[in-house]
Parts: sequence; structure tokens; C-alpha cells
Amino acid sequence: MGMRTAAAALVLDPADANALALYVASDLSRGNRLPTGSTDPIFGDNRYSAEFFATAAGPTLGEAVLCLAIDRRDTTLVLDAIRALAGTGGRGITARAGRAPIIECLQYPDRRVQIESALAIVASDPQQSFSGDFRIVPVLASSVRDSGQKFATVVAESAEDRNATAAMLSSLGYTPMTGGDSFAACEAEIGRESGLDLLVVQGSADFIASNMNAVRASRLASAVPVLAVTDAANAPAATRAAEADRGTVVWIAGSGDETFKNAIDGVMLAQAGGEIGAEEGLEYAVRSLEALKTIGLRGRGIFNVLDAEPALLATLASRSGGLRLLVADILATMPTPESQQKLVSVALTGGADDEDTVELLVRAAASARSHGRLVTDDQVAQLRDFIAKSSGSVADAAGRLYGALDLPSDEVVKLIGTK
Repeated sequence: MGMRTAAAALVLDPADANALALYVASDLSRGNRLPTGSTDPIFGDNRYSAEFFATAAGPTLGEAVLCLAIDRRDTTLVLDAIRALAGTGGRGITARAGRAPIIECLQYPDRRVQIESALAIVASDPQQSFSGDFRIVPVLASSVRDSGQKFATVVAESAEDRNATAAMLSSLGYTPMTGGDSFAACEAEIGRESGLDLLVVQGSADFIASNMNAVRASRLASAVPVLAVTDAANAPAATRAAEADRGTVVWIAGSGDETFKNAIDGVMLAQAGGEIGAEEGLEYAVRSLEALKTIGLRGRGIFNVLDAEPALLATLASRSGGLRLLVADILATMPTPESQQKLVSVALTGGADDEDTVELLVRAAASARSHGRLVTDDQVAQLRDFIAKSSGSVADAAGRLYGALDLPSDEVVKLIGTK
């Protein structure tokens, strides 16, 4: 209906920007709601895709579509609009007079939206500060640190119910927050964490309704998928209350673990395009690291890559392979003792094999060349012992690190007699 109405309006006035935005938004939404593999019986033979119109019409139209999507709290449409805008928008997307929807998305209550908007903004290379620019690096850092993790919280009147439901969420791979006996009691914790993927509201129909009003009025959770848990007696009233909210699904307590999982899968798919799985989380982590590296290479600007240092230090110790080397690349650009010392420590103790160790040593040496010697005396001693026990390419890389640290000549003399 929206596409037909908008198309008719465009026939009367081809310059009607509002009608064009409505047409593009409706076209994108239509595609999102089609079952996989099916063809739209009315618009299925359109020559051009919804994505074509979303990008070909330019960034001004893209921002109008994004505004419509945000106002509807249609998360899937928001993501489509951000991706289209990322392909057409330049530095102006953060410098508009009036409403700047891409900046609003940094606070949109969905982690995919926050990450995609931060990535789009970094790619646009803004030159002037803007409202909310301080959020960019923390959003990207949390994407790296928390990739693959899913966060949920439970609102229930009794601690017993909260604990039992939290345990069920844990069994499905969620990390439960503390929760509380009202949404208001949870809001501060939600604001402190990196993002909320699922909210469970458990109790009577009246309890669910009163808390849902608070949830949808909150900037932190207005678009978060909600599982409403109640008993059989309250289920009809709770279902009626949830009918107008496509982001809420009702589940009857005690119905079984499988139906619990199915209810969560259903609301996550309807409201947020499904959970962020391990593969998608890894992809976001890599894209976020590449964006952080870009920020670091640009040097002084409106973003400060040092804001990501705590998350990157934790990630360097917990990750492996190519992802860890990407983290090490960024830490090597940071002029802090913490970054250089962590790089040296991991290089000396954490290599998965000789090739990995060499790569880590290379990045530690890059830090030393750029920022001077920031390691401890103990680490110098550890490096000397490491060299004494090494050979081949590993010894060569360790030697380059030793030289990059520009140690006094008496330290070099100590190595001459090493067999």
C-alpha cells in the first residue's frame, strides 16, 4: 500500500521528496518481510532492486529514509538505510543543519545499528566535531571486545523468577545482566554496558504492560526485542497488549525449553534480524578493527583511538590468529607504556607457533621504533632470556625488537657469549 500510494504521488509530482522517501522505505521493508526464496506477487518483476533506489537517489534521500526508519523503530529498515547511506554519503552526513539521523543511530538501542553507524561515520572521514563524536571509538571497541557475546536482562518482581529465567538464558548462550524488579531498576546498568540484545519482562499482564510502557519510552531500550513471560491465566491479556508491538513475543512460563528458545528466536528475528552469531560477530570485530586502525593512521583528529586501548589490551590477551594481529597493529600506534608492555609480554609468551611469535615481535618492535623504550627492566631481562633460547626467524625478530628498544651497549655485550 505504501509503495502504491507513493508511486501515485510521484506521478503527480516527480519532485516530491517525501513521496520518494516513502517509496524507497516501503520497497526496502517489502523485501525484508518476504520469506526467503519467495517472490513478491505484485512487485516481484520490478527491473530495479530496492537497494538500487535507496542508493541511486543520493544521500539526502538516504537520510530521509533513515529518519522514517528511526521514527518507526524498524530496526531492519534502519540497517538497510545506514548501509545505503554509507555507500553514498560523504563528510556531510555528520554536518547537516538540523536532524542528522546517522548520529542518532549511535544511541539507537540495537548493537548492529550502533556498529554500522559508527563504521559509516568513520568511512565518511568527518573533519569537524559533531554531537556524539565521542561515542564512535567506544562503540567500535565494544564490537571488538564483545564479538560473539549476547547480553540479556530480566525484569521480574521476585529474585527467584529472575534467577531461574537468567539461568535459562545462560543455557542459550546469553550473558545475563543483574536485572531488577522493574525496568527503571535496570536502566542504569543497561546504560553502562556495551549493549542489550534481549529484555525479558516476567509477571502478570499488568506488570508486563506497565514495564513495557517504560521500556518503549526509554532511549536505551525502545527498540530492544522483548520476551514477555507470564502464566496461562495472564497470557490472553498479555498477548492482546503485545499485538501492536512487533518487537514483543509472549511466552507462557513452564512451556518447555524448546518453546522458550523458539520464542526468543522469533522475537529476535522480527525485531533485530536475528541474533549476532559468532561468524557475524567476528566480521564486525574485523571491520571495527580496520576502522580503528584507520583512525590511528589519520593521527590527530576528532576521534581518539586511545579511547579503545582498554578493550584492545583485553582482546590481545584473549584472541588469537589474524584478529589478534589486527589488534596488535593498532596497539603499536599507541604511545603508552601499557600498550608496548602488553605487546612485548604477549610476543614473549603467547605465540601460537613460530610464525605467530614472529608477527607479534614485529609489532612490538614497531611500537618501540615509533615511541621509544617503554618496557620494564624485567621485560628487558625476559627478552634477553628469550633470545638466548631462540633460533632462526624467531631469534631474528627478537633481535630486531632488542635493537628497536635501543638498549645500552652493555646489554648487547651480554648477548655476545650466548650459545
